[in-house]
Amino acid sequence: SGGIPGAPAGPGARTHYAFDTAGDGGTVRVIVIDNSGGSLAASDPWQNPAEAQRPWLAAVLDDAAAKGVPAVVMGSRDLNPRARPALNVAQDGDEIAQLLVDHGASAYLFDRPEENRAGQVPAGASTGIPEFGSGTLGYRSSVENAASLGLPDALFGDSGFLLLEALGLHQRNQFT
Repeated sequence: SGGIPGAPAGPGARTHYAFDTAGDGGTVRVIVIDNSGGSLAASDPWQNPAEAQRPWLAAVLDDAAAKGVPAVVMGSRDLNPRARPALNVAQDGDEIAQLLVDHGASAYLFDRPEENRAGQVPAGASTGIPEFGSGTLGYRSSVENAASLGLPDALFGDSGFLLLEALGLHQRNQFT
């Protein structure tokens, strides 16, 4: 879309994509990755367009940085492998988190089963970017006695949705 790097998509829905969105404060690039298979590489065989996501992600972030456009990346998995309990964590979390930092991403958003969470990735690094996980939209598992089974909904139950506001569009990490 609009000169953003990437291969042409085949028929059907795109599995990873990017777009620029303009608002009163300027433009922000939204980048969607597919790490639902456990990692980017594990998800690559099912991509549309048929391309490896890791080099595509680096190129899209580099393009945004060259244009002075802040970039927010969204995926389905947590990039912090040290988060406890370890729910929905990407197997390549540390590597992809470092790629995001190295190529100028401003924030990472992901799905966190029944918990709203904020942190920084890469975990334990002296510099990083904010990571925000969003819980459910109010639905809960119907499993009884979930605490004794150690299921995620026994530990959490936060519901809600995530709103991200870009405050300083030309200053990295200015998100609330």
